[in-house]
Amino acid sequence: MVGGKAQRGHSRALLVAVAALVFLPVALAAAAAGAATVTVAMLSPVSASPGSLLTVTGSGFSSASGLQVKLGGENVPVTVSTDSAISFPVPADARPGPAVVIVSAGGGALGPSFNVTVLTLAALPVGEAGAPYTAALSASGGTAPYSYAVVTGELASGLFLSPAGVFSGAAKTAGTQSFTVTVTDANHLSASFLVGPAMLPGPAVSTSSLANAWAGADYSTALSATAGTPPYSWSIGSGAIPGGLILTSSGVLGGRPGGVGQYSVVVRVTDALGSSATRKLTLAVAVEPPQAALLLATTDGVAETLSTAAGPAVTTTTGSEIVAALASFDGQRAWLVSRRGSVVPIGASPLLGEIGRRPGSPITAAAVRPDGTGYWLVTRTGRVYGFGSARDEGSLLAVRHHGAAVGIAASSGGTGYWVVTTTGEVFAFGTAPALGSTRPGRLRGRIVGIAPTADGKGYWLASSAGSVYAFGSARQAHLGAGVPGLAPVVAIAPAPAGKGYWLVGSGGTVAPFGSAESFGAPAALAVTGVVAAASAR
Repeated sequence: MVGGKAQRGHSRALLVAVAALVFLPVALAAAAAGAATVTVAMLSPVSASPGSLLTVTGSGFSSASGLQVKLGGENVPVTVSTDSAISFPVPADARPGPAVVIVSAGGGALGPSFNVTVLTLAALPVGEAGAPYTAALSASGGTAPYSYAVVTGELASGLFLSPAGVFSGAAKTAGTQSFTVTVTDANHLSASFLVGPAMLPGPAVSTSSLANAWAGADYSTALSATAGTPPYSWSIGSGAIPGGLILTSSGVLGGRPGGVGQYSVVVRVTDALGSSATRKLTLAVAVEPPQAALLLATTDGVAETLSTAAGPAVTTTTGSEIVAALASFDGQRAWLVSRRGSVVPIGASPLLGEIGRRPGSPITAAAVRPDGTGYWLVTRTGRVYGFGSARDEGSLLAVRHHGAAVGIAASSGGTGYWVVTTTGEVFAFGTAPALGSTRPGRLRGRIVGIAPTADGKGYWLASSAGSVYAFGSARQAHLGAGVPGLAPVVAIAPAPAGKGYWLVGSGGTVAPFGSAESFGAPAALAVTGVVAAASAR
């Protein structure tokens, strides 16, 4: 009996021990086994923006193995800040709205899970400095309505933000000025965002000066602007323009000025967004336009000067085999050039240099610096010789090309030049910009010369058939093939104003186009067998 009782008591003790083992909590079981205890207690904050950090407090984090955090079902990187805190970011691409945060260690979840509300803010549209900006902040993920408040930083000067998140005003400067705004929803959940609308530059008047005008003569120039948002609208801000001129809304200042003098005017440009800019410009109106002159030359050295101020003046020189004529822009210096490279001064013009021996290839063309202090000669093969202040900036000898060199023209300032071949290929040297060549198959006849515009930013090419090809700032004024007695064309010369040109035929016919003046009927000219021409004023 005694033995039997003892046996029953042992069985009860064993059952109690087994039950205690089965219902022992996870944390205590880990402690009983000698492992670290990991607990989670609280998540903060409970609302956040993408990219911001969340923190979970608890204990045992520094010694926990396999520590992981999932936010919205996706693993996020975890940083153990202290033994009692871990931190992790809200993914940049997190969806707006509620998300569940679960912390796990050693392959098992550590309860409880947490809820976080992800608030997002839509990107702001780009604005323009000086133009009205009326964009609105737009949050999502929480419960509307939302309120907005700037907590750090400042808005760009000229901009304002209402509590409802609506921008107003106009930024005074271009660029991006960032500030921090806090978004709060109807349930008082909030998040902070770094925002700052980008402001592009407003328009600016790029025209820096106006060409001189002549009383009673046609005048037209186009104003230009940069930046901002086209189309532009132009107006007079202050000051006055001469009587007879008007400024159109498209920016063209034109008409026939009636009063002589200096006129200062402030022009205003306004772009499509309402941003505007001004600039002060000065227009000089002189008594009468300059008198144009055209120098024609024959192969045997006869030079005839045509002028709008006087009748034809013929000069017989000692030159022979003349191929080119040169004249400075002011008309004070002029020369004839032979195919052998000799230079014949006209009148009191100084000899600035010439080729001392016969070149390996004949000279085909020449060009003078606008100030008349130097000139270039070019051979049929494209070799360039510079004399006086005209520097050799390169030649066609090292350039693959088609056809013979037939023309050369100085660019603005005389620090570069273009060389053209009979096939219409144009090559730029020095500071001359590359503006283009005639396309294969487009050329009628062969190219016989090149004429630069007054601003040095364009040129015309003339063909023997009377066709003209314009490049850069040059504008085509005609097709000369229909002018009676003109073909074959042997030369082209630019008008002083740079908006027209003369075509010259071998029989002495001179045809003006654009702003080029007329010198009268061809029958009044004394020179025939013309081979070259140059213009001046």
